[in-house]
Amino acid sequence: MNNPVESCNKPRKTSGLAIASFICGILSLTIVLMPVALPSIICGRVARARIKKSEGTIGGGRLALAGLLMGYGSFVVFAFILFVLPPDSGPPFRDIDGKALTIGHQIGRACRIYAKEHHGAFPVTLGELVPDYCSGAEAFICPFTPKEPIGYIYYPGQHDTDSTENVLLVSKGVSRSGKRIVIRVDGSGTITRFVLPEPGR
Repeated sequence: MNNPVESCNKPRKTSGLAIASFICGILSLTIVLMPVALPSIICGRVARARIKKSEGTIGGGRLALAGLLMGYGSFVVFAFILFVLPPDSGPPFRDIDGKALTIGHQIGRACRIYAKEHHGAFPVTLGELVPDYCSGAEAFICPFTPKEPIGYIYYPGQHDTDSTENVLLVSKGVSRSGKRIVIRVDGSGTITRFVLPEPGR
């Protein structure tokens, strides 16, 4: 028969969920932030419920509470970061910038393929790329100016004689941060603040 005195003096087992909640809580506020905030809260709540039901046989209540508080705290931090970030730095606006750059790259690639098949000469207009090199006129719409049928200014040239640093395309519109898509003859492209060059360079 168990001795009641020995049972009272026996060290309590610390809840594994409480430890997990505490670790996730620390990570949620430092390195990883949001992805582990929810596990921290869930583990903390379950651990506290089990510790309460154990009637003193399981410990770790303070660890679970700390994990809970840090998990909730990381949500507050995340909300604050979203609030103070400039509008154009959020994911939706980065997606628009990336899409505009991708379309510019596709038009530039079509121009270079056209040039290879026409003795090094780029098309005189972007319309010459349709339908053999671009699927249709909608391929020239830039997300910065979606109502413009052709959203990029085109600077045609001679593929064999042009400098690879010459500008081939520039978006007519700008991003929310005032930047344009710039595609060069060599196929490189970027999103940058850019003064439009004169046609014909």
